[in-house]
Amino acid sequence: MKMKNGRKMKMSNELNRQQVIAELERTQSLLDKLGEINRKSQALVEERNEGDGVATEALVKEMKRFQKAKQKIVQEKLPHVAKTDFSFPCERPKNPEDVGDPAKDIMKGVVSSVLAVAGLAFWLILLITGSKAWGLIFLSVACMLGFGIFSLVAMIPVRNILAWEQLCGEWEEKKSLWEKKMDDVARRNEKNLESFRDFDVLYLNMVKECDAFYVESTNNLIEEREKARQEILKRFDVLKEQGDALVKELDGITVIHADLFEHAGLIATLLKTGRADTLKEAINLALEEVRKDEEERQRREEARARAEILEEQATENRLYNEAMQRAAENQARAMREHHAEMERAAREQAKAAELQAQAAAAANKLAQDQARAAQVRARSAEYEAREKCRGCVNSTKCSFAARQNSLSCGAYKPR
Repeated sequence: MKMKNGRKMKMSNELNRQQVIAELERTQSLLDKLGEINRKSQALVEERNEGDGVATEALVKEMKRFQKAKQKIVQEKLPHVAKTDFSFPCERPKNPEDVGDPAKDIMKGVVSSVLAVAGLAFWLILLITGSKAWGLIFLSVACMLGFGIFSLVAMIPVRNILAWEQLCGEWEEKKSLWEKKMDDVARRNEKNLESFRDFDVLYLNMVKECDAFYVESTNNLIEEREKARQEILKRFDVLKEQGDALVKELDGITVIHADLFEHAGLIATLLKTGRADTLKEAINLALEEVRKDEEERQRREEARARAEILEEQATENRLYNEAMQRAAENQARAMREHHAEMERAAREQAKAAELQAQAAAAANKLAQDQARAAQVRARSAEYEAREKCRGCVNSTKCSFAARQNSLSCGAYKPR
């Protein structure tokens, strides 16, 4: 009888164990489904945001394309206006200063010219007749020159006036040409004004078309967004209903506390594999494994952080070593260049010293040559002096010093 009761109790415990495991597995399945629903809901939100961004970008691109096409058409019909220089070609010539009375100046010039011609004629008559009246001849020449010069001086203002009048005539011609040009420009501007009025109408029509296209495209975008939003809301409502149903089922589970729902699968595995005999042991063991997993995860994070720090330090050391190596190479190269420069300077100094020594040797040789030439000249002079003394009748009367300077001797007298 006792064995039968023991078997029944064992079977009852085993049945309760299987029920607990099944309930825990169902809890884990419900949690997995709830997580999948949450991911789908988040994906719907991201899909809606991404769809709004793509639709807005497509609208902007289409608007730019439409606007560029219209602008190209309008730009081709833009009236062309030639650039016109409205500045006057030149200023009016200024009046000559100290003009006086032009009529009087002309009269003075004419009278002086007539008198000068009369003086010339009188002088020619005197020459032809062979007259000896020199006073009349000089008088006629003086009259001719004086009145001629006076006529030239008197005609200077007249010439200035004539030149000024010629400049004024040229200026009037340029002015008339400029006025004709301005008349042509005015007529052309009248025609261009009509073209610009037509262009203004065309431009305003383009603006209206672009505005209408923007309004229509925006309305279509709003309608499409609203349709997509309604569709997403329907799908979201379905997911929400499924999630609410799962939450209700989870609320009805009492085998473990709600805070342990996320570990239900692990607890069921511990009971199923026999690592725990009771639910309490399975919960404690699951929490211990979760704690260990968390500690292991933290250790891995710390190890990864230390590895990153070590890698960063290694990178810094490598960069530092490379920089030091480059600095050492640069310093060695600079030292080599410095030594090469010093050697080159030493070679140049040695070469300069050698050239200086050669120049000094050449100077010494030149000085020696000059000294030898001076000795030769002195000997030649001495020989010449001796020969001169031998040919002098007073050689016996001269002193020794005089004979030494016999080349400049004042008592020299040839035999």
